[in-house]
Amino acid sequence: MPLFMLTLINLGIAPAAMSQDSILGTWQAPEMENMTIQVYEAQDGYIYGKITAADEPDWVDKIILKKASFDEKQTAWVGEIYSLRAGMNVDVVMTLEEAEKLKIVGSRFGMSRTFYWVRK
Repeated sequence: MPLFMLTLINLGIAPAAMSQDSILGTWQAPEMENMTIQVYEAQDGYIYGKITAADEPDWVDKIILKKASFDEKQTAWVGEIYSLRAGMNVDVVMTLEEAEKLKIVGSRFGMSRTFYWVRK
């Protein structure tokens, strides 16, 4: 069995369990103004994330995760995150590191930043 598969199983994330809806639910983003984000699948079939609480009250109800979908080749979700501070969309690749921890790598202009959301 490939090392990647063993790692996923050891983390409690069996490959069959990773699918479009594996990231649905409520996430806490302590590195992003302590936001709480509700991740949901919209009628267009894409995944979106809406801020439901944040240290910055003006950000509540804003959609920050946009048009994300599960890419089976990458075993990750790809889409965009809107940076409220920078005022621009950033390409994003998201992977479950554990069932309750989502690794998010945003990149734009050849630069990237990694942060984490934890399931609430």
